[in-house]
Parts: sequence; structure tokens; C-alpha cells
Amino acid sequence: MSEKFSKKAIIKIFILLVVLNIILRFQVVPHEIYPDSVFIHIMVNSLNEYGYARWFLNPLSIFGLYPASECSSLQFLLSGIKQCTNLETNDIIFLYCIFMGILSIFTMYLMAGEIFNNITFKVLTAFLFSTSPAVLGYTTWTIPLRGLFVVLAPLFVYFMLRTRKSLKYMPLFAVLLFFLFATHHLFYFFIPIIFVFIFLSFSYKINRMNPIKIPERFNLISVIFFPLAFSVPFVTGKFMETSSKYAPINESYVRYIGLPVIFAIGGLAYIIGKQKKLGEWFLLLSLVSITMFIYIETYMKWFVSILAVPLAGFGLINVIKLSKSIKRGSLLKFLTISLMLCLSFSAYYQFIHFIPKLEENKINERYIEESTYQAGLWMRAKIDDSSISNDRMFGNRISAISERAPVLVPHLTINQIYGFNELDISEFKLHPVTSEAFWFGGYEGPAVGEVTWDRINLMYLPYWKFSIKYFVENTRADGNVIWHHGMYPSKLLHYAYDEKDRVYENGKVRIWKL
Repeated sequence: MSEKFSKKAIIKIFILLVVLNIILRFQVVPHEIYPDSVFIHIMVNSLNEYGYARWFLNPLSIFGLYPASECSSLQFLLSGIKQCTNLETNDIIFLYCIFMGILSIFTMYLMAGEIFNNITFKVLTAFLFSTSPAVLGYTTWTIPLRGLFVVLAPLFVYFMLRTRKSLKYMPLFAVLLFFLFATHHLFYFFIPIIFVFIFLSFSYKINRMNPIKIPERFNLISVIFFPLAFSVPFVTGKFMETSSKYAPINESYVRYIGLPVIFAIGGLAYIIGKQKKLGEWFLLLSLVSITMFIYIETYMKWFVSILAVPLAGFGLINVIKLSKSIKRGSLLKFLTISLMLCLSFSAYYQFIHFIPKLEENKINERYIEESTYQAGLWMRAKIDDSSISNDRMFGNRISAISERAPVLVPHLTINQIYGFNELDISEFKLHPVTSEAFWFGGYEGPAVGEVTWDRINLMYLPYWKFSIKYFVENTRADGNVIWHHGMYPSKLLHYAYDEKDRVYENGKVRIWKL
């Protein structure tokens, strides 16, 4: 396959990719997309206000392995941007996401080059990755920790593979390893992949890139590894997110990889059957090593795209190779239509699926509505005291925007930061290191934040003991408490109706002075 690309052509391609990724990150919703994002937003606010991380109660807090803590790298990154620029946090999130979208092009381009050093393959893979639903979903006006991890993960693979060629990449690899460990628990899926790299490094000649020659008939033996890895949850009972071993998992993976999954299947069959170089062995064995986690769907649907997209790149490359006999115009049309279909699938989840939701009058949306944003700005300007809400999700959103007016929410980490709850570590049980639960939380204990929030709403606990002076009401709840335990009347809110004054209203939000 020809690789005759001039420098000017490559520059044009990257300019178009950058412009496309910027366009895809302009949204039809007015503000930050919820839910995970506002939780990080509140933590960033606390860093800006106090100047240090009040959730750092133990060294393990950095990695989210201690009660009332969370992985912390993104919070410090965004707080640093806020302090250097003094921009509105809402605008910082928007600009940060555009930057991460552009960065995803180049991180995957670098990683793809270490797997198969072909310019067409690298460009196609960078395009498919940066426009995949997995990347777009968490790099569009939202700041969950997974977004930063998924974008930087290909760079981590790149540094890891480059250490075989030069040890000067080792410090960069070590720094990024620590950074990703402090970014999200998705890092644990890299552990078997690191062992794959170590195994391959010892299997190849030292300081040379020539692979051990393996007869082609033995390549098909690798097919056996996939069902073996897939059977691990069935045999051991571990790595199962749901109680059923037969729960459907295919829909989520197609949803977050997108239509390139069709080409990924062909790419997988191709690299299984061919004589492989180091990068291709790495891609295949890495995919095998994480297959055992396939039923941890909540996390794997984001992680698997890092390896599935290069497979899709191989699939597209092979279509081009097999089409040499076809007229150039026909081949170009096929490639254009294929890429447009992949892009259209991603664009649907970026834009079109939001439109009917914008027209509905729901109690809770997945983004910060204009009414919530304006109420938060009013609180920031007028209120220095603490508040509580009748809706747990709405309370998080209003807390993120208000910044200077802390809101008690049903979450221990946030409540501990702002002094509503104190952590009693004796009430928590440390999971054994050998258990899955340790690696995703470290400890198990009572939902102190939820209990406090609920009991104050029901007036089982006096609100004044928590210095709460305002009630922020989501009016669409009709005076009820809304959280995952159900909907029932908020006694504190009804008390405000009867006895207290309303100091703010914009139709969807009311604020009562208690």
C-alpha cells in the first residue's frame, strides 16, 4: 500500500482532524453535562477556596483508596488552570474538553505508530479514536475522571513500548504511570497489559526489534486464548459486575466503540492469522489479557476502545489492500462512506439524542440547565452560608455553580470537605488486598453523607446544627425528596413553605431562607 504522503498533505489532514474534533465538542445543551462532572467540579471549587485537598486524609486518598476520597490528578489540573486564568469554571471545562479532544488525535497516532508504522494506518486510527463515542462522551463539556484517563492511555502505551528502544523514555513512562494511577481506577486494567509487555520484551532478542520466528500454523493457537480468558469469570466467579453470567454485554461495547467495531472484527481475524511483529503481538495479547474483565461493563466499555480502535484500523487497511484491483474512485467512495457512517454514529450520540430530551419537562436532566446555572450564580453573589436541597442530583449541580455557598449533599466526600460530616475510620472495614473491592474503593462503610442529608430533609436531625441557613428547591419535585431511595415529602421544605420566606425564584428553582 502506498505511503506517498507529502508533508503538506499530512498537515492538511491533521488540520481537518483538529477542526472536526472542535466542531464535535460544541453542544446543543447550555452548560456542563452531568452526572460525574459536577462532583469533580465541586472538588475543584474546594481546592480553589481552601488551597489544599481537604479529602487527603491518608496517602491512599490520592488514589481514591481511602474513605471520603477520590482519585485526584484531574482536580489539581483544573484548579491550576482556574488559578492561572481566572476564567469561569464552566468555560474552563469547555476549553479543557476541546483540548483533550485534540490531544486524543495525537496520543493515538503515537501509539498506532508503535503497533504498525504505516502513515495510513496511523491517520485512520487517530481519526477513529478521537471521534469514537467513548472519547467524545467524556471529553465534551464534562470532566469525569475517565475522560482524562482514556485520552492519555494511548500515550502511556506509547512510552511503554518505546522503553524497549531507549531507556530515556523510562522516566516519562514512570511519571505517567503514577499520574494515571491517581487519575482513575481504570488503571488496574493496565496491570495485565504491563505483564504482556514484560513477557514480550523477554521473548524478543535483547536490544533488537526482530521477533522470534513462530511458524504460521501456530498463530491459530492464539484463538484458544480468547475463550479461555472469557471463561475466567464463569469458572472463578470473579470480575462479574452483575449476578447473571449471561447478562447482555454486546450493546454497550458497540455503543461506545461505534461502527468501527465491524472493522475491528476483521482486524482481529487478520492479526491472529498473520506472522506478527512486536507491536501486533502486543495488541493481540493485550486484548486477550483484558478479556477476563469483559463483564465489568461499567469500566471496560471505556477502556476496550483503546485496543479495539487499532484493530479497526487494521480492518480498514486490509479493505484498502484487497481493493487494489478496484478503480481508485470506487475505493475512495467506499472509504469515504465507511468513515462518514462511523462519524454519523458518533454524531448521533453527540447531538441528535439530546434534542428530544431538551423538549421534555423532566425533573432531572443530564446537564446543568440554564435555570440551575442562573440560580447558582445568584447564590454565589448573595449567599455565604450553607444550604440543602430536596433533590440529590440537583443539589450537586447547584453546589458546583454556587462555589461560595456550600450545599449539603448525600455524599460523604463532599460533606467531609465542607465540614458537614466527619470521617470516623473505625466505622469502615478495610477490604483485603486480594479482593476486587479493595482495588475499586479500599474500604466499605456506612453511607454517612446520605443518612445525614435524608434525616435533615425529614427533620429527624436539626438543620441549624449543621449551620444550614437556606433551602434550595427543585420545584419540579412538587415538595418531595428525590434520591435513589424513592420520592416522598420533604418535611423541612414544607416547614419552609409554612414558616419561612422565599428569597429567590426563577420558575424551576426556589430558595428559602430558613
